[in-house]
Amino acid sequence: MTEPARAPSDAHAAVVVRLAQPEDFDAVSAVNRAAYAEYAAFMEPERIARYLDNAGDVRSRQEVSDLLVAELDGKIVGSLTYYTPGPRSEAQRWPAEWAGLRLLAVAPSARGLGIGRLLMEASMERARSEGAPVIALHTTEMMEIARNMYERMGFVRVPEYDWVPSSGRGAMAYKFNLQPAD
Repeated sequence: MTEPARAPSDAHAAVVVRLAQPEDFDAVSAVNRAAYAEYAAFMEPERIARYLDNAGDVRSRQEVSDLLVAELDGKIVGSLTYYTPGPRSEAQRWPAEWAGLRLLAVAPSARGLGIGRLLMEASMERARSEGAPVIALHTTEMMEIARNMYERMGFVRVPEYDWVPSSGRGAMAYKFNLQPAD
């Protein structure tokens, strides 16, 4: 996960995907808030404020998840929260043997470089190495660009795992089978 990977749209840009360190948390929080701010048009002001606070609160998830970051030219430009198979993933409403993902974020200034896909691929590789048969995530209607990327990568809908939070706005479940079918 520490090997540099080339962003597909810029052969000269070396993107490093790695586990976040505590000194990265403020930068990750800023990236998450900036990335999710685009959804303000879809939410009431109080709700978007809570949503951005949650997305930016990377410290509170450290006991139950791992944070992957994408670094470009020494600057954090993306992140993804990863839940290992077992109780961590179960807490995210997935079967215990599945790995789970949450809060894929790419800084607006770094979009179009393939960073989101690199973070997804790194998490899929990690889940495979941990023996997870499936990796799963929730997304929403308003996250069309992300949904399209997940579907291009081979994620499929699993509506039986959809989640409707107290806000009433549903979260759509997707999974990717990591093990080849027999």
